[in-house]
Amino acid sequence: MNGKKTYAVAALMILHALCAYALGHDQALNVQEILGAFGLCALRAGVKKAGRPESDVPGIRTLLFLLSAIALLSLGGTARAATNTLPVPALTGANRVNREPEKPPFPPLPPVQNRRPEIANRQSAIGYSSGLYYDSFVTARTPSFADVTYGYGLGIGYQVSPYWSADLRVGHCGLDTRGSVVQDLGGRLVARMPFELLAPYTFLGASFDLERDRWLIQPGAGIEFGVNKRLRGLSLFAEGGLDADLHGRNGYVFNGGVRLRF
Repeated sequence: MNGKKTYAVAALMILHALCAYALGHDQALNVQEILGAFGLCALRAGVKKAGRPESDVPGIRTLLFLLSAIALLSLGGTARAATNTLPVPALTGANRVNREPEKPPFPPLPPVQNRRPEIANRQSAIGYSSGLYYDSFVTARTPSFADVTYGYGLGIGYQVSPYWSADLRVGHCGLDTRGSVVQDLGGRLVARMPFELLAPYTFLGASFDLERDRWLIQPGAGIEFGVNKRLRGLSLFAEGGLDADLHGRNGYVFNGGVRLRF
């Protein structure tokens, strides 16, 4: 075999090993193929030297070259086996792309703007906000706690702030429908404490008795009791105060009923 052809085959072997590694066909460099190419070159060079006439002991030199080639091939196989036992990376290019993102150890906190409505709702639940309210109540009037006259009435008011409100009331004297439906017409200014369940308040009111044609001054105090936190607009109230006219005759009036806020 021509020497140039042998060297060309060895060069092709080395080029094949390098290209396979560069293109990704082999995960590791094929050292055995490269060493085999170098061994082939060495074997060809030894055969060429052994064929020269000036060589004294061509058989010994040829044997030495053969042994060196076999040693190189064995060394290449050992290196390839050691290369195959190396751990292969767990993540290739495709796996690295498809890998799920790592989750943070703690969930992220919600933005500050999302927590502001919760704070506003919590503040609005403590005390009533501005708005209309309606009263339905029963009245007990007594001049000296000896005689009592009962009646009923309705009221409508507006909560200007958590502390102040004003309302209008109409009443009927007696638990019946005889006479005029509206026998008493009045108004009040109320100052209250903005508590959630139990709220005391005071009021200053005046009314006009349509049956007896007289004015009455009615200052007093009351307390409002919330029925349920979920039904914040519904509450019970009880109040009492003076019932005095402009001629020096004094009495007492007590009211109790249901209040509905909107």
